[in-house]
Amino acid sequence: MEKFQKIFSTSKNRRLFIFALTGLVLITTLVNFRILDHEKEMILIPGERPSRVNFTPVIAKNRRFQQGRSLELLAARLPENESHFLLVYKFTVTKSGSYQVLLAGTPPASITPGSDWDWFSPYWIAIDNGTPVRLTKEAIEQDFPHQLRWVEYVKGGYHWVRTKWVYLEPGIHTLEIRVDEKRFRDGRYAFFLDSILLVPDWWKPVRLLKQVPKEFFDGM
Repeated sequence: MEKFQKIFSTSKNRRLFIFALTGLVLITTLVNFRILDHEKEMILIPGERPSRVNFTPVIAKNRRFQQGRSLELLAARLPENESHFLLVYKFTVTKSGSYQVLLAGTPPASITPGSDWDWFSPYWIAIDNGTPVRLTKEAIEQDFPHQLRWVEYVKGGYHWVRTKWVYLEPGIHTLEIRVDEKRFRDGRYAFFLDSILLVPDWWKPVRLLKQVPKEFFDGM
């Protein structure tokens, strides 16, 4: 305590301390502004709020989900007069560039009979009028051979999953997800979706979203 009092015994030392403290506050403020600016560059789409669906989903609640809710599909048959389950999401892009599309939900199933990845369905994803891409465990392993492809963040099947890169111009866009294949385990259609995250290729993470490990963004 005496050493502390000696340090502040002169007005010069007090001024130096106040100057250093003010500098620290300023640096912290600038870092926080930078964090907010980076977070604005990401596009987070709640999975439980599609703009259009062709079935009645179940809405699950869990505090570990990004928005506290998730959409769940678990059905024995397709919707009447439909060839697939459909989810459509609209989102706005403010800056042109390449974006990686990440899904928080069930990872796509393996198409290899007997695989442990048999408790969810493969699915298709399409941006705007682009050609739908079929997502399977094998396809993602091929597209991202040197990166962490998925990681579980909520027990019961919820993973962050890499899907594809897409180039987007500013404006309103649509993202479609289609499920038309049953899972191997019991012949039911199974797909859960917490959130969709579009991350631009120039984005350097300084603070990560809830439940997303830093390693998942390495190499982006």
